[in-house]
Amino acid sequence: MRDDASRYNQARWEALVEAWVYERRPGREVSGPREYRQTMSRIVNGLTGAGFLLERLAEVRSDRPGLEPGSWEHFTSVAPPWLEFVWRYRPGVLGG
Repeated sequence: MRDDASRYNQARWEALVEAWVYERRPGREVSGPREYRQTMSRIVNGLTGAGFLLERLAEVRSDRPGLEPGSWEHFTSVAPPWLEFVWRYRPGVLGG
């Protein structure tokens, strides 16, 4: 039974990957990018409401001393542009 599930999951994964592969051909149109904007509270509350627990949060930033103001490294030391999250799926732990 596990083999059937593995084959099913593999087939689904391959179909998803194929859908994202772009082949450049004359006359083939590519749709423009889609921008998704969500608030941090909507993302975090949506995940916790779905049974995920936040285990770790880290700011990705430069912290070397003496960075030149205006440089990318200086910017990231003042305003980290990325966050890293570690989530664990634990439905029912919080009574949800």
